[in-house]
Amino acid sequence: MGYWRFQRVVLRFALSVFVMAGPALTQVASDWGVSGDWLIRVDPGAGDGCFMQRQYESGTMVRIGYVPKDGGAFLSAHNPAWTQIVAGERGSVIFDFGDSRFQGEAVGVNENGVPGGYAFFNNPEFASEFGRRHSVAIQGKNGAEEIIDLSGSMAALGKLKACQAEQG
Repeated sequence: MGYWRFQRVVLRFALSVFVMAGPALTQVASDWGVSGDWLIRVDPGAGDGCFMQRQYESGTMVRIGYVPKDGGAFLSAHNPAWTQIVAGERGSVIFDFGDSRFQGEAVGVNENGVPGGYAFFNNPEFASEFGRRHSVAIQGKNGAEEIIDLSGSMAALGKLKACQAEQG
């Protein structure tokens, strides 16, 4: 990807991202279905937004889903080892898909004692990349990086869309 295209993508994503005060999961979510390693759930606290989540051997749990009440979507990642993350602290995060990168803001959250980050977005290009790639490197503000396996994410995004359509 050329320098200017990268800058345009980063700028577009940065302008479309804003940070929520906390994770979308403020009420108890219910299970909707499964797609490979991804669990599909419904969150009444996000306006009956559907999300998909996957737990990795590293201890990292990744969620991506809809926030209908705010007209967009979110991505969150949590890991008990990420003790340097402070709840409420804002920072930059980079999602590196190889030849495509997105940068935006995230806010530190603590869910049931597990630290992580939460970013709201309304850029459909991000979800498209998430679905069609095999992995993504997530880089936090302190330079820490984790590579997340995205196998099966395209099929899971299809089920996620069906879940959301069912919610109305």
